[in-house]
Amino acid sequence: MLKRFPAPIVVLRDRLSRLVDYMKEHQLDLCCITNPAHQLYLIDCELNFRVQRVFLITKEGELIRIMAKDESYDHPVELNIEVKEFVNYDLHEWADAHDNASRLTQQIISALKPRKIAVDFSSLDMTKALVNSQASVDTIDLRPYLREMRLLKASYEIDRIKYAGEINQYMYDYIRQELTDGISEFELFTKMNAAIWLKTGEPIQLFGKCDLVSGSRSLKAGGPPTSKYIHNGETLILDLFPTINGYHADNCRTFAVGEKTQLQVKVHEIVKQALTLAETMLLPGIKASEIYHEVSRKLKEIGRGYILFHHAGHGIGIEDQEAPFLIPDSSQPLMEGMVISVEPGIYAENVGIRIENAYLVTRSGPVNLTAFRDDL
Repeated sequence: MLKRFPAPIVVLRDRLSRLVDYMKEHQLDLCCITNPAHQLYLIDCELNFRVQRVFLITKEGELIRIMAKDESYDHPVELNIEVKEFVNYDLHEWADAHDNASRLTQQIISALKPRKIAVDFSSLDMTKALVNSQASVDTIDLRPYLREMRLLKASYEIDRIKYAGEINQYMYDYIRQELTDGISEFELFTKMNAAIWLKTGEPIQLFGKCDLVSGSRSLKAGGPPTSKYIHNGETLILDLFPTINGYHADNCRTFAVGEKTQLQVKVHEIVKQALTLAETMLLPGIKASEIYHEVSRKLKEIGRGYILFHHAGHGIGIEDQEAPFLIPDSSQPLMEGMVISVEPGIYAENVGIRIENAYLVTRSGPVNLTAFRDDL
């Protein structure tokens, strides 16, 4: 069984209070949250993309949750959320869950008579319901403020991310053990999936586009596993990010298949040095762009006009990639409490190698949340 790290009620109430203060500051009457990840962040419910759910917050701080009738309530009872239910399934008549959710949302919003609403715009159905609910309603985008709120991680969020990294470590250890000449990428991936499900006793969601690429495919930095066979002399890039308790791990390892070549060893060493260099810069006040440029400069030592063509890292949390982003033009300063991945990589001359770790930013220096072996 997987470990659970429940969000403290005091943390959730503080987030909701900050949101109500934001509403007062911007003269908002209502917030409408349709993104399951945002709902998880605010009320610690299940991360559910299967059924449409809506979470409303009034300017008075009243909480309303719109859910399917046959769903169990998975939010903390201490938050005193009023639940409104729509029909999700009917044996005698087909029920369109999205239409029913949109219709109920529209009815509730119309009854509240808001003049100005903040929306996270994550669902076209819900956005349409908002627009149609009242002709004079004014809507603004809530996503920038939610991203700002999510920059700094609470202790339970750090625990979830670290635990997801431990699951990731098992995945990499298993693949390292099973990696042999002639096995296909897809066979390796499916074996790993079966092993982790059996170990945890629960299905583990690998969110988004996980990378498992070998040989010439590694030069493109990433991609899903295919039927390609893996052979001695190649490198295998693994960038897997399991979602545990709604939070992501994100770290990358590269394995050499069979005997390591001199070029593989050289590239790996430069990538490791770039990662170590970035670690020294993970301090409050350092700009994200500064880290990108230093990592990129170090990687250029491989020669051949090499340029890092992807970000040098990013934040991790309820999304596998979130702010801050270590990119050339980002002026975002690092802050204590951020969780950031750093992922230098070199992809040249049929050798692709990337290493990625996740770090907690503190005043005394970074804490590596994925401190397991990263050798070839």
